[in-house]
Amino acid sequence: MAEFWSRLSETVAYLSERGTLGVSVIGPDGSRWSHHGQRRFRAASTVKIAIMIEIFRQIDAGTLSLEDAYTLADEDRTGGSGVLMHMSTGAQINRADLLYLMISISDNHATNVLIRDAGIERINATMQDIGMSRSNLSRIMRGRPAQDDEQENFSASDDYVTAVQGILDGTVASATSCEAMTRLMEQQQNRRRL
Repeated sequence: MAEFWSRLSETVAYLSERGTLGVSVIGPDGSRWSHHGQRRFRAASTVKIAIMIEIFRQIDAGTLSLEDAYTLADEDRTGGSGVLMHMSTGAQINRADLLYLMISISDNHATNVLIRDAGIERINATMQDIGMSRSNLSRIMRGRPAQDDEQENFSASDDYVTAVQGILDGTVASATSCEAMTRLMEQQQNRRRL
């Protein structure tokens, strides 16, 4: 592992010459390495992992279902990535498809529907519960940074490596839900990012 950490450190040092980044990694043996792992950055789409975890926790509790239908509404359309903003008003899609779109192509419209379903307060409580103490969700996705009158969503890479490890270990939700979340993350269509 020492050689891997050394190469990783060199790569991060090289990339850091071009800007500030936070990187956190857990090795196969459980050892951890980070660079600015506790530093808070604007969350952008990384927060979608925490949203997914809370949705699956509510599915485990029986308050939500993957089969629940959503009818595409004009007032839910938002900027940024995704396909739902281009689909016809009135189209129906279930929560399983919303989760797929949020994770696989980072669809902001799907994300905002799921935020509304789960509740910002519940998502933040789950983040705290699973050890994401430096990250938060303060607003829905808009496809742009927060404006003067809006709070920003923040993330720390140490928090997100902990969350993903919790999914892989089956500790952030039921084993069945963690397996489903792992499958969703494996369907990410942009291979340059999670």
